[in-house]
Parts: sequence; C-alpha cells; structure tokens
Amino acid sequence: MEYHPSITHQVVDQITGEPDQLPVLLRGGSIVNKQWCQELADRLHLPANMPDSDRQNLEDSCLQPSIDDYFPVFAPNLKRPFQQATLWAPNQNRLKLFKARHFLFLVEGEMISTAWINVVLAGGGTYETFDIHQGTSKWVHQLTLPRGKVADEVIALVLIANEEALDAAVGHRWKDFTREAER
Repeated sequence: MEYHPSITHQVVDQITGEPDQLPVLLRGGSIVNKQWCQELADRLHLPANMPDSDRQNLEDSCLQPSIDDYFPVFAPNLKRPFQQATLWAPNQNRLKLFKARHFLFLVEGEMISTAWINVVLAGGGTYETFDIHQGTSKWVHQLTLPRGKVADEVIALVLIANEEALDAAVGHRWKDFTREAER
C-alpha cells in the first residue's frame, strides 16, 4: 500500500502487524474495518454527483463512527502479546517517535521495502541504505559520516539488517559489518 501522510484511517480486514499497517498509527490515525466506511457513508448521505467542495464541508461536520465499534479482528498468526486493542488504537505519543533517529538499512542491493520506508518517514525519522556488497571499508566510512543535529538533539543511528537475507547473500561475512558497527 502506498502511504500518504494525510491518511487518517486505514481500512483492513485484519490486524496483521505487517509494516504497511504502522504508518497510520505513527501519524495518530486509526485502523478500522470496512463496515466503518459503510457506516460513515450512511451518515454522510452523499449523493454520487456532489461536488468535492460541498463534500468536504459535509465530512467536516459529520460525526464519525466510533473506531472502537469497527475495530478489525486480529490475524490468527499475530503473536498474542500484540493482540491488544490498545496497541493498535490512536495514540498521539507516537507522533515523531523516530525524530532524531537515522535508520541505516544494511541490505543486498540498494532496495528496501517501501513499507519500511513509510514506517520510518511516518515516525519522523530519516533513512538510507547500504549495499553489503560495497564491503566493510566503505561500511566503516558510512558509519562515521556526520548525521547532524535537529534542534540541538544528537541524531541516533539505528542499524537494521535481515540476518537470513544477508547470510544467503554473503555467508557469515555479514557479521563483520555488525562487529564494525559495535566498535
């Protein structure tokens, strides 16, 4: 799913815990089921040919359905500790959760999932990728690059890697990268 910062509600059948469900929560939004949309449409009584300008005024004045009444079910494979509605409810404390954090993804190739990019950006963080095939000397240089400051806050560097994917790509040599990062 392509995420946009103005999304206030994400419609899903189940809470899966997948990264595509996290950005809306990091921006203070809600996750709801399809019945919530139907209830909202019923409350708005919108004719199909209504101009967008009139539609916006109606949406602003409409009482939205309670998200608690239209909360999606948990996916059966979601681990029990994450099957708590409060974890998935809107929470303003999540806004800018990743502020002053720079995520460095250690990957094979230069691609990472758009879902993870959306998570980092929705939480107010920044990111970059590093291709493991560039070698440890470039990795060491990458780790020493200044990340700057945000309003006099030091930027924390957060390293992310998928052990299985990197092991398949370069064998146990990927552990050299983690050793260098720990120095």
